[in-house]
Amino acid sequence: MLQSRLMSPAMNLRRRHVLWLPALLLSVVGCQDTTGFRLLRIVPSRTPPLVIGMPTENPITALNPLTSYEFLCDALKEELDQPVTVEPCFPFQTEPNLNSGLHQIAIVTPWQFASFSRPRGDIVIAIAADKSGRSARSALLVVPADSPVRAASDLRGKHVAFGRKGDSRSHAAGLVLLRENGLNPLDLALEMLPVPGSLRHIDDPHLLALTVASGKVDAGFLDEATWEQLPERDGRNDEPTRAKMRVIARTVALPDQLIIRSDKLDDAKIRKIRSAFFAMQRNYPSVLTRLGCSGYREPMPATVDACLTLVSPGVKLFQN
Repeated sequence: MLQSRLMSPAMNLRRRHVLWLPALLLSVVGCQDTTGFRLLRIVPSRTPPLVIGMPTENPITALNPLTSYEFLCDALKEELDQPVTVEPCFPFQTEPNLNSGLHQIAIVTPWQFASFSRPRGDIVIAIAADKSGRSARSALLVVPADSPVRAASDLRGKHVAFGRKGDSRSHAAGLVLLRENGLNPLDLALEMLPVPGSLRHIDDPHLLALTVASGKVDAGFLDEATWEQLPERDGRNDEPTRAKMRVIARTVALPDQLIIRSDKLDDAKIRKIRSAFFAMQRNYPSVLTRLGCSGYREPMPATVDACLTLVSPGVKLFQN
């Protein structure tokens, strides 16, 4: 009995370690000690690997990033004749990790890119085309079909549903669209729960469509791809259809992801990495299917500029 009581604190300590270990590991991933050595490398190799930064808010996902990107790493390794590995980091670590050369490239969303302290279009080396082959697409501002709302400017005092918090289209670009129409978040009918004065976020796009179609909110922002997947009509009574809603505006068109590079890379290496991404559609179509895209394209200036509008002067995104 005495022995079990003596062991109990140690067991409790181990349990606490299990809880904070993921956060601790994530905090050091993508960081360096004072001697410049990497604290964590996912793929040990005699040849220094190309290290891809993967920003994420989810520590559990971040600590096991290769479940989604191991096939991409294998394909790039074949093209570059160099080991390739993914390292997770929090979004705020991405820019300093690239600046220091700790990560040679990073795969980011438009919102993550626009959130850099100094976002620059010249560091974008490729963009991901979606499953339909589009380099960019919008979020649609939709209302119930019988709604009297005709334009975004009519939403003052109304309930508006946004997509997942931090989503580039259905959250960030949606707020920009409202601001361009003379509205800021405080002009909307805000939520009392879970945080008083917060925006209504609905992570599930299908549920968001259903919430709008049923009239439970006055309007909502739906990714264009979600809208296209909805049946035109003849859905079950409790299912959303396009006929039950009406599009009143669309946000700026944004890509799914951007491939950005470190200034520490020389021009020859940048060209080689770009070519490797562009070759994916020809040489590794099955890898692209796993990643949910159809290929990587040349970044057009207009597309990159569209990403930068997410933090354009005078536009302050509502961070809740």
